[in-house]
Amino acid sequence: MVHHMFSLERTVKGKNVLVTGGAGFIGSHLVDLLITEGIRQLTIIDNFYQGKAANLTEARCHMPNLRVLHMDTSDDREVLKARSGRCRIRPGIVPFAYFY
Repeated sequence: MVHHMFSLERTVKGKNVLVTGGAGFIGSHLVDLLITEGIRQLTIIDNFYQGKAANLTEARCHMPNLRVLHMDTSDDREVLKARSGRCRIRPGIVPFAYFY
């Protein structure tokens, strides 16, 4: 019998989540998973260099209040505005989720 170290549902259900790179291949799959786990609000930040709006079609259907911001995470001031100043977001290559 395999025991998981954490339960995703217990971790994210009812939370607000910000995903960087959420319109990319990996990020969009993370976004879809988070939505199925019952998150309250989802914000995606992506510069759409490799990400595609089409990757978010399913997410938009299941979460009408989805926020998608076309911006680069290296712009700290803009990201802080998007995140309501609760934490500093560092740029990264892979998608990352922040729970708040």
